[in-house]
Amino acid sequence: MKLLDVFEDSESFYLVMELMKGGELFDVVIEKEHFDEDEARNTITPIIDAIKYCHDQSFIHRDIKPENLLFTHKNFA
Repeated sequence: MKLLDVFEDSESFYLVMELMKGGELFDVVIEKEHFDEDEARNTITPIIDAIKYCHDQSFIHRDIKPENLLFTHKNFA
């Protein structure tokens, strides 16, 4: 994932990133209906790693949910 630009105003920072063509985790879960253990692990591990990295850098995301987790491409697992 590539960071393209950053903007800020008096209250927030805005990060402009590349288009995530894989869509939302929520839509993938609804479409797939079932994940086997390996697919679930391969899907959630990088998400948890990214959240841990952000927390280690003193950043938080206050709205983590499947609709806010995006895939770079359709073949995610």
